[in-house]
Amino acid sequence: MSDLTKEFMKLFQGYEQAHGQYRVQKQESDGKMSGRALTISEPATLNHFESHLNGGEYILGIIMLRENNSCNFGVIDIDIRGEVKLNETLDQLEAKIKDTPLVMCRSKSGGAHLYLFCEPAIPAIDMVAKLNEFAATLGYGGAEIFPKQISRANERDRGNWINLCYWDGDKTERYAISKGKKLKLKEFIELVEKKTTTFEALDKIKPDLVDNFSD
Repeated sequence: MSDLTKEFMKLFQGYEQAHGQYRVQKQESDGKMSGRALTISEPATLNHFESHLNGGEYILGIIMLRENNSCNFGVIDIDIRGEVKLNETLDQLEAKIKDTPLVMCRSKSGGAHLYLFCEPAIPAIDMVAKLNEFAATLGYGGAEIFPKQISRANERDRGNWINLCYWDGDKTERYAISKGKKLKLKEFIELVEKKTTTFEALDKIKPDLVDNFSD
């Protein structure tokens, strides 16, 4: 697992001074998981990632906004169940993003996290703008976007974090889907490496907005 852990950690580079921990405590009647979230004022280490992938006591959270206000990755958080007007399944949503740089993972609540990976890192303001464009293109304008900030208010400001996929490795319920198939951890890493993009490539992608109001 150690080589895969290193590759997984490399994908999710984040804030150098802190990380998040989420301990699941119970499942609500609507299927959502509730628990306790803590922000820890120390960097996420290889051991933290190893524990996460091995199904440790908490789900690892990464603060995407780095010290220089750039991001290597961002996320569109979509609650499929809350979008009744679209009546869309995860497989249907995944089919819509197959020709984009987005990678879809099932979230802990059964919705979708659409990841966008960039190398090198791009300014957070550009990451947020492009994620909002993609969300609107897919018909989910107004969906929650991570990072939630494009800069920190002060040196005490840690920023928001998001729970990572693949807690408990290949046994996870937070797996990626590609071409209707549930991906193992190694396959997810390979897909991300294939879809990782650059600022220049992103800048060339123009939104084709979905009209949800026409008959």
